[in-house]
Amino acid sequence: MKTTMNYFLTALLLSFIALSYTSIAQAQVNATDEANASLKTGIRSDQPRYIAYLTSWGLPDNATELLKQSKADAYMLSFAKWDELGNISSSDHIVEKPSTEPSAIPPTMPKSIPQAYLSWTTLAHASPQTQMIISFGGQEYQDIWNTMGSQDHSEVIASNIAKLLTTDFPIYQKISRPDCQQNRCDDRSDFQIIGHIQLSGIDFDFEQAARLTLKQNQQLAFLAKRVRELVGNSKSIVLTTYHVGADPINCKDSNISENCSFKEAKRSSHHGEVLDLLHSSIGVFDFYNVMSYDAGRNFDYKTSMDNYVKALGNRAKLRFGLSINQQWGQLGNFVMPLQENNARATWQAKQEYGGFFVWALGASSEARPLDSQIRVFNSLIDTSNKAAVQ
Repeated sequence: MKTTMNYFLTALLLSFIALSYTSIAQAQVNATDEANASLKTGIRSDQPRYIAYLTSWGLPDNATELLKQSKADAYMLSFAKWDELGNISSSDHIVEKPSTEPSAIPPTMPKSIPQAYLSWTTLAHASPQTQMIISFGGQEYQDIWNTMGSQDHSEVIASNIAKLLTTDFPIYQKISRPDCQQNRCDDRSDFQIIGHIQLSGIDFDFEQAARLTLKQNQQLAFLAKRVRELVGNSKSIVLTTYHVGADPINCKDSNISENCSFKEAKRSSHHGEVLDLLHSSIGVFDFYNVMSYDAGRNFDYKTSMDNYVKALGNRAKLRFGLSINQQWGQLGNFVMPLQENNARATWQAKQEYGGFFVWALGASSEARPLDSQIRVFNSLIDTSNKAAVQ
């Protein structure tokens, strides 16, 4: 009986070992398949597909609760800049750590913390899978592209950006008073640190009114590479740029139409302005946002995206731009109809681009409340997801 029992236990152990090896082998196969898929598409599984710019202005007090309903994979916090000395600051202090009151004893903190800072940090705490990316530049801060300067100066900027990306930002929550009987009774209570969060990456919103020069292309390529070297692959590095940025340069001539995405009689000054940056930065940027809006009602966005694919050789790294706010048009500003945005969201999904981004949540040219903005954004995501599986 004892011998039979020993035989049974031995057989059971061998079966368990065989199953374990099978599980390990299958896990290795799955990991290999996932790695091969990543190599094929050029997009990591953790790269966001649906992104919204989140402005520092126009956010209501309950922004965090509303944004929890959003289906965004990432937010581009708008905006930050550096000065002539490389010092970093941001709109409405969106990525600036609030200073403590001299008399405050941790973890009790000041009563006044910028709404923009509170919104993204508490949202990141509630939704840790959502990336928070700080965007440098934009229309308001376009002068930063004139202050990149020498390589030594770019080293200072890159170092400060790396420090920002590895900063532990405190997450604050108000402490309710013991005698409070109503939900709004905590308005005068102190803030308490409940954790810390780091930014997920950086976006270079590379645009200005004047044509971006070859020198600026080269300076940003150097700066982006240095940031990558300093932070490694743990952070996302993103480039956002013009709709016509990858067009042939000769599209500036109104007599030329072939491969041009903007064919109005008065051409854009920005055709092909980032081609040098695109070619010299392959492998540096995790993904590219193409602002395929602000070019009027007749803009050929399909040709625009094709030109970016030709320049980069990988459509999965491209994010298609949509706007739910006013944009420029030849006959005056206009808001893209939802039906047209849905059609574009469907098109980019069927073309297997890496997703889309929206300008913007927060500020609204139409005074649209944040909850309404989120519903529109979510509907575009649903449309894209549906198209992707058809």
